[in-house]
Amino acid sequence: MKKSLFAVVLFSAVMMTSIAMAQTGWFFETQSVTPSVHEKLIVNAGGEAKFDDAWGVRFFTLMNSGWSQAYVGPVWMPVEWLKLSVGAGGRQSPDGIDLQTAYMVWVGVGRFSFTGSVEVGRLAYAGDKKQVWYDLTARVQVSPWLTLGWKDRRPVGVGPLVEFKLWNVTAWFSYAPLAAEKAVWDTDTFMVGMKIGM
Repeated sequence: MKKSLFAVVLFSAVMMTSIAMAQTGWFFETQSVTPSVHEKLIVNAGGEAKFDDAWGVRFFTLMNSGWSQAYVGPVWMPVEWLKLSVGAGGRQSPDGIDLQTAYMVWVGVGRFSFTGSVEVGRLAYAGDKKQVWYDLTARVQVSPWLTLGWKDRRPVGVGPLVEFKLWNVTAWFSYAPLAAEKAVWDTDTFMVGMKIGM
């Protein structure tokens, strides 16, 4: 069932992109997080198709051995340095499939950029904070192959970020010793990932 949800969204993304006849960008990424936070490897993929300079559509899917999610929604870029997106779809876990919504903001000025993403499960609107996930990342591009930044991801933590880019492949590492919500230090907390852009 998890694989069928993933396949349906990918098929929809390809079809909508073909209809749009627009500029597209796709990515595939694997991530690993401190085992005490997530024991399983995370695999995600997504893309964005632009209809014109201001509007487009964004797709995102994620899978690991315990759960999966997929959503799609519009992207609005009113000016070249600001991008806003919302999305809706589903989250599948051992308990079944439930509603998933997502919100994203991107700001980019020169070598600086900020990306904020929030994903919300249906029960979060009724007060279940465990169904809220976010990732806030500020970056400064130091060179064509090196980017430095700061990442805050729930439920992992807060800390510095380093990204290395070679061609269309980006390898990144974030050391996140501070659990922001609890104000507790955990020196063993980290995130690593590899992303391929197309």
